[in-house]
Amino acid sequence: MSGRVRVLVVDDAQLARLGIVTLLETDPTIEVVGAARDGAAALEACAAHAPDVVLLDLKMPGMDGVRVTEALRARGDAARVLMVTQLEGDSTIQAALAAGALGYVGKDADGDEILRAVHEVAAGRRYLPEAIRARMESGERPVTAREREVLALVAKGLPNRDVARVLAISERTVNIHLHNIFRKLGASNRAEAVAVAHARGLLVEL
Repeated sequence: MSGRVRVLVVDDAQLARLGIVTLLETDPTIEVVGAARDGAAALEACAAHAPDVVLLDLKMPGMDGVRVTEALRARGDAARVLMVTQLEGDSTIQAALAAGALGYVGKDADGDEILRAVHEVAAGRRYLPEAIRARMESGERPVTAREREVLALVAKGLPNRDVARVLAISERTVNIHLHNIFRKLGASNRAEAVAVAHARGLLVEL
């Protein structure tokens, strides 16, 4: 990549959007090519301005950051995505990375870290705050074959009683498996568990 890093800022909160733009403009090696307030506008701006990096808010009404990232990847857009948002659980981070985001940084990070994250992502390197990276790495726990079967059925939308019937186990046992799955994957609900399992390639075919 030659010249300045071309950046598009996407955030539905105006003050946050303006604050990030102001920060980026303090770096002479960064050029802010546009700002957007929602997912649809972000996709249009990417097509119009061809940014190198999209600083993308994860939580937005309508099309959230994960869906925007998926749409960019689906149409072959070369922009690299850096999620900038309030820090979420590990499963949310996994979902963003699985969608194609290259980095993740909190809105409460200091300016130097956000600028560093932009340059890392622009260079094609993954960026995660040290604390998050360490927690995610240390949190890797093996998921058993039975837990993968439970996950596969949950991913198909089956309620616990139907999972129990298919696997010929009690509903109480299903609940225990789900509790263990949530703990191992850092998930707080079924949808998050499925997202993390998909990101890690843990889903099996039944």
